[in-house]
Amino acid sequence: MINQVILSELLDNNKQAYEGYTKVSGELQKELFKTFLMNRKASSFLDICFKTISDNFTLPLIINKGNYYELVKFVNLKDIEPEIKEKLDYLIQYLK
Repeated sequence: MINQVILSELLDNNKQAYEGYTKVSGELQKELFKTFLMNRKASSFLDICFKTISDNFTLPLIINKGNYYELVKFVNLKDIEPEIKEKLDYLIQYLK
């Protein structure tokens, strides 16, 4: 389902581009994904992903935009961009 959303929302239904995307390594897929999201709001992408999951499984939405911050606990620290980590560290120091 996520791949369906990637195809439709990030690759504008370009099946050839999607085929190429699926053939590259996982690391390169991550980098391409970040590039695809640069001109879009990540929350908009997540809205569509969770709506697609909800619709396909006929379940209520499990999370909404106001709670996306809860997903951070599933992020590997090494995947956080250094600039973001720096800003978060600064906030922690400031809020102590």
